[in-house]
Amino acid sequence: MPLTTHLFNKTRLQAASQDGAVVPLTLLHMPALSELHKAPLLLHVYGAYGVDLNMAFSPEKRLLLEDGWALAYCHVRGGSKRGLAWHRVGSVLQKWRGVEDHAACIQTLHHLGVSHPALTALTARSAGAVLAGALCNHNPQLLRAVILQAPFLDVLGTMQDPSPPLTVEEGGEWGDPRIREHMDNIASYCPCHNIIPQLYPSVLITAYSEDCRVPLSGVMKYVERLNKAIQMYTVPLGLVLTQHVSQLSFWTCSQEEITLALRIFICP
Repeated sequence: MPLTTHLFNKTRLQAASQDGAVVPLTLLHMPALSELHKAPLLLHVYGAYGVDLNMAFSPEKRLLLEDGWALAYCHVRGGSKRGLAWHRVGSVLQKWRGVEDHAACIQTLHHLGVSHPALTALTARSAGAVLAGALCNHNPQLLRAVILQAPFLDVLGTMQDPSPPLTVEEGGEWGDPRIREHMDNIASYCPCHNIIPQLYPSVLITAYSEDCRVPLSGVMKYVERLNKAIQMYTVPLGLVLTQHVSQLSFWTCSQEEITLALRIFICP
């Protein structure tokens, strides 16, 4: 049942993933659940490092809710919604489970009458872009628009390069490409290495030239490959490139960009 505050409704839902796992979903909305069929939907996903989604409220989120949007948080495997085991079963060789969980969440919402693909957008940051990018490659029909912030998109290329300071530490999350099984698995979901000519959602990427955690080269490689893949389609693709800023300013700025981008890509 929805939990109502003076600002919005909070509804807890569940989605059945491909292997039968039950994935938690949190939905924020102002209209009643039964009235969300024509509402634009903004999905949030992360699914990495055992970190749960940041559901902190903000003026930008309130603005979207007041404009009639529904905000969904997909607590997929790889995060921490259900403890340490929830992370373990969504990492290394099981990374695909997070992608499957995410698709199941979107399909469940649409099946329940919450929005539809033409009004569905997705936002992800940093490592969350791995799941978002994989979803765009394999289930692009589920989305209308995607907004990625400082996205990690070239998993295979980055993990094969030992020079970045975090590469060795990242093996516990993505796997070790020196192991053939791990390399093949990374290659199967890596957003940058699975782009094909097809109709993609609209994409807006914000990247930072001095970001030491997410190599800019991977972002540029992704944009170049995606731009070639969508040449025969009319699909907006935008890249906002700035210098690295503080964590606080970074996320405040991005929320404003998200609100603007959503109003451009999807008109309620």
